[in-house]
Amino acid sequence: MHTKYLKRIIAFVILLSMLFTTVAMAIPYGQAKKLIRNGYSWENVEKYVQGKGIMKGFPDGKFYENLNVKRADAIIMIDRAFKLSALVDLINRDYKDIFDDVDESEYYFDAVYIAKLIGITKGRGNNNFHPKQSVTIEEVILLIERAMEKSKYFEFDDDIDLRENYKDMVEKNKDLKDFATRGEIAAMLYYVLTGSKYDGEPENEYDLKEITRTIEEDEVLAFDHEYGEKDSIIESIEDLVDDLEYVQFTKPLNKDNNFLYDEYDEDSRSNSFVTNSDKYYVDPNRRQMDLSEVTIVPKKGGVLEIEYMAYDDEGDSYKGLIKITVEDVYNDLDDIEFTGHENTPIKFIISKFKEVFKKEFEYTSDDEISLELPDKKFGTLYFDENNDGKLGNTEKIEAKNSFKLKQMARIYFYPAADFVDEKDPAVIEYTVEDKDDNFYEGKINIKVSALLDKLTIDEDDDFGEEVKDHLDEFDDYVFETIKFEKLDEDDDFDLNFENKTSSLFEIEFYITHLEDVVFNPGSDFDGATLKYTVTTDDGLEFTGLVTVEVDD
Repeated sequence: MHTKYLKRIIAFVILLSMLFTTVAMAIPYGQAKKLIRNGYSWENVEKYVQGKGIMKGFPDGKFYENLNVKRADAIIMIDRAFKLSALVDLINRDYKDIFDDVDESEYYFDAVYIAKLIGITKGRGNNNFHPKQSVTIEEVILLIERAMEKSKYFEFDDDIDLRENYKDMVEKNKDLKDFATRGEIAAMLYYVLTGSKYDGEPENEYDLKEITRTIEEDEVLAFDHEYGEKDSIIESIEDLVDDLEYVQFTKPLNKDNNFLYDEYDEDSRSNSFVTNSDKYYVDPNRRQMDLSEVTIVPKKGGVLEIEYMAYDDEGDSYKGLIKITVEDVYNDLDDIEFTGHENTPIKFIISKFKEVFKKEFEYTSDDEISLELPDKKFGTLYFDENNDGKLGNTEKIEAKNSFKLKQMARIYFYPAADFVDEKDPAVIEYTVEDKDDNFYEGKINIKVSALLDKLTIDEDDDFGEEVKDHLDEFDDYVFETIKFEKLDEDDDFDLNFENKTSSLFEIEFYITHLEDVVFNPGSDFDGATLKYTVTTDDGLEFTGLVTVEVDD
């Protein structure tokens, strides 16, 4: 009790100082951009954009602020940030007015449709939006500026100038043409929105510090149980409220509650939910509900929010929030194996995914598969946006991304130049979410082997004919040119065209001329191995070895 009176005296002194001082106590508009520079402020940015529902984390609980953002996802973030979807009631919808490359079945369709309709985005010409391409910093700034102009729910301060101040919110040495990351877009939205007055629904304000816990999907958490190194939830509330007497829960509402139980028994089929009208006491008598009997039983992964009013022994009330992050429990899947050759795109095969999935769950073609990026020393992933088998730079998958099962046949792994390793394959980790919101983890192993087997011939054999006959065995490819290299410059031999003296090493020539190539050993020749590179009619390159042995 003495503690409470002391707090009230301190509060009264602070109130008097506020009445008689000329110092402004509120953070001025636009202050966010200054906070971005400070190391501790990133936590504020991440908490803000996730708390407002502007951005979401990944299934593993991480934010991945360094990942580039697709144009479609940037539109979704801006739609959420500026409440653009609320404007559709004011607009006569016409679903014909949409970009040619934005399909109505895609998760981003509504956000892109609204953005186009109200003039937030105009695409990139020819009525195409290019939703899968990475968005640039300049494009993000332009989108935000237009959203600020169109928004009917915010009053923005005149000092906000994103185009002038964006350098404070992006990585050093980046300019407008560089791709924007999740963290940079979060910082820009934080700067703009914390320097504004929102005239829509009032914000929720809490008297008490937020209580947070993280549990796994298959765990339950009773209010009187300690979890890890943290106190029980009851102890955490008591730390915030002196002489806590009881708690009433205001959210989830009775009609929405499916996880907050009273006197939960895992062996019982008829458990009771906590209700908004009941009071749950710290030290109950026989007729009172017991706060220690309140238990959180999550049904799936995500964030559970519990709003409550805490009452002390004098009847004073304090509003608080408990956030429970429920981490998904992943089920392991069998590895998927793909094989291919160096310098050749390796196409994913849907049936291999289905074969693995059906062992664990009932899959659908719309199941979401989230792919991690492989190490660049192994290769790069591509999404064949035009479904034409031709992979351009704009089709590189540059950030962790999700695709539907039915789209996996358009994913390619392109090995890094000359990368060959059959023993240690390139590994791509992925997660898949089924129709029941269950998550599974798996790995894709890609073995890259050399296309051309090692060729061994005798020094008296017809060198050019032997090499040409060897290449003709690979009838799936049309080889156009070839170039030979010495592996040891001291080897005593040369390659020439018949009746010519000019060396052919490091000279690229057409395969049709192989028949005229002659191997000329020197007087000290004791065997050697040559490297050669062939190029196909569609630009693929393969390397091989030819060993020339000395006749006995």
